Amino acid sequence: MGRFSIEKLRKEAYQEASFYGKLPSQNVILGVELHKVKIHMRNGEVLKGIVKKIGKYEILLKEEGERDVIIYKHAIDKIEV
Repeated sequence: MGRFSIEKLRKEAYQEASFYGKLPSQNVILGVELHKVKIHMRNGEVLKGIVKKIGKYEILLKEEGERDVIIYKHAIDKIEV
């Protein structure tokens, strides 16, 4: 019988919650809730919309034109809130 690991339990609980879509909405960066934002990309393009979810490496944005866009964080220059 192995030792009990709280980290392993947390990881398993997180994986199960994410599988069933039961994680809380994640649209907060540095304690600031992101709703309507203007995202300035490194290539000069500007995207406006509502942040739906923030992942480890990406942001899911619902643009004003009603389409969902996945933006990789490394491609972002700045975000206006």
